[in-house]
Amino acid sequence: MTILVDSYGWINGDTGASTVAAERGQSFTANGGILDNIQFYGYKVGSPTGNIVAYIYAHTGTFGVDGKPMGSPLATSDGVNSAEVSESFGLQTFAFSGANKIHLISGNKYFVTLQMFGDLENNIYMGMDGSSPTADGNYAYFAGGNWITSNTTAVCFYVYKDDTTTTGVSTITGISTITL
Repeated sequence: MTILVDSYGWINGDTGASTVAAERGQSFTANGGILDNIQFYGYKVGSPTGNIVAYIYAHTGTFGVDGKPMGSPLATSDGVNSAEVSESFGLQTFAFSGANKIHLISGNKYFVTLQMFGDLENNIYMGMDGSSPTADGNYAYFAGGNWITSNTTAVCFYVYKDDTTTTGVSTITGISTITL
């Protein structure tokens, strides 16, 4: 079972942007826990081949204003076969495993991005709100060797952490214990 860390819901999506032309992403605030998966709202165009991956970056700049990814990715998702993505808008899950199941520090700002290597006729489009975004963070994309930020667009995404806490009450020889 997983717990939602942060999101900007798919219901806000009204446009799409190619992940071939640029790595694209959204800043978010963590609430602690171990990263499990990310979902992006999107669709495929044509017949893309190869894997798509999601990244988590550290954040630099002012959150919600001109924030952007900093340095190399902190975590890289397992690959998702681009041919298996739907031709109509839908949620696609990107799981993190092994050393990429990083600890998200509560209150810290991060960037979640998506990128695919392909061509403009065969690629993945990321769902976005291009009309009236109300996301807490801001959008950024990588093009021409630089991260470019915008407050007029927001990426539709969901970040989940592992539910590593189980609670339950059991009685052993008349003594109640709580398992955490």
